Amino acid sequence: MSVEKTDYVGYGIVFKKSTYDGFDDLYEQIVDGELEEKYPIMKIHGTKNISIILDGMNGSYIFIGYVLASADEYEGFDFVRLPRELDFKTKLGLTNMFLDEFGFSHILGICDIMVFSQWG
Repeated sequence: MSVEKTDYVGYGIVFKKSTYDGFDDLYEQIVDGELEEKYPIMKIHGTKNISIILDGMNGSYIFIGYVLASADEYEGFDFVRLPRELDFKTKLGLTNMFLDEFGFSHILGICDIMVFSQWG
């Protein structure tokens, strides 16, 4: 069995199984609704397309947001310029997606720029 690692820089929200009571329902809604296919991990980075990234190793987190940069385990990151602030239109796009797909919209206060690794 091989294990691959991809590192991401993203703007969005992360739901952790250990801290979010509705995690199992959200995970099931994503998998059953085929939302991973609707919001795939983008190879072209930026704030045009929303991605859903599930923890491929043990299902402990869900990231939903914009992938600003990614690097596999062999290449690493080049220099990544992170925005100081995302524009309102970008934030609104993420809010609308949450409202359309999950029925809640109060996410802007908990969205952030983050770096994380996905094992799978």
